[in-house]
Amino acid sequence: MFEAYFDESGIHKGAAVCVVAGFYGSHSSWRAMESQWSKVLSNEDVEEFHAKEFWGRHSGKRIGQYAGWDEERAERFLSRLVRVIERNRIFPCAHAVAVDDWLALDLADRRHLTGGRLRNRRWVRSGSPEKSYYIPFQFSLVDSLQTVQQLTHYAFDIDKDFSRHALHLYQELKAASDFPHRHFMGNCLFPSSKDTPGLQAADLFAYLTYKHYVAFVRDKKPPRPDAILIRLLRNKKADQKFTMMRKENFYEVMEMEKTRQEAYQKLQNQPPSPFDLEHSSGTSHRGMKSGGRTVFRHCQYIAPKSEKLAASDIVRVGSPVFDPRKADF
Repeated sequence: MFEAYFDESGIHKGAAVCVVAGFYGSHSSWRAMESQWSKVLSNEDVEEFHAKEFWGRHSGKRIGQYAGWDEERAERFLSRLVRVIERNRIFPCAHAVAVDDWLALDLADRRHLTGGRLRNRRWVRSGSPEKSYYIPFQFSLVDSLQTVQQLTHYAFDIDKDFSRHALHLYQELKAASDFPHRHFMGNCLFPSSKDTPGLQAADLFAYLTYKHYVAFVRDKKPPRPDAILIRLLRNKKADQKFTMMRKENFYEVMEMEKTRQEAYQKLQNQPPSPFDLEHSSGTSHRGMKSGGRTVFRHCQYIAPKSEKLAASDIVRVGSPVFDPRKADF
């Protein structure tokens, strides 16, 4: 059994990027990590780690639990926390969206990509078009499922304004008959980070990933990665990419979804063959169309040149944050 812990950064008004980032690993790995993480906090008399507070300053001085700390103590404390992540088998996962590019999409497209549903040309479910959070939420969820392919329970650190729709998307994906990894989806919870070291680790990762992507959007070129961020990504799976969705990616996704729907419509208008009826396992072409989810809903982006369009084809789009094995530091 696996567990995954995710946090976000960039849901505040005016944010240039929205990120969902965290770690997944086995039950035993998390219990070892939690014990070690709590010990580091206890040794420094820190109740709970929050990256924003750790890096926060007032008049150039540290704030909150870190008031009065010198740089040497702070760096030693942070390095020990990162070492806990490095030496346990928990694996990073992060995805993001450029908020301005997201908001530049048509309202209908944004509704569609966040769980909206049309019936007789009327929206019977509006989705959440103003909140870009649900894009990296879906990508991170399916990315980890695709990589692990074991029963995985999820914990997200998000407030109630977001958690209700996030849970709806999670349950909808779990019930989707055409999603091949739905049987690996366990519980989806929204616990307090104070009592959940995994969410505190995700907070650290999300904060640094957010800073990296903001610099990328601002400077329009990949920035030099932070040394701590490099360390957090060293357990990354070899074929795993961390992506940021941009305008061109959304347009490609929508075009592929249009092609997919047209293909389903064509199949629906054709009578099924005896082979289809015999081996359909209860799923007809009509059922695929009415019960299917969008390509993006499953984070199943298919390259435009691909001729196949299968539920198991998951291709991550955009530019990776970086490959820590090739980082120059």
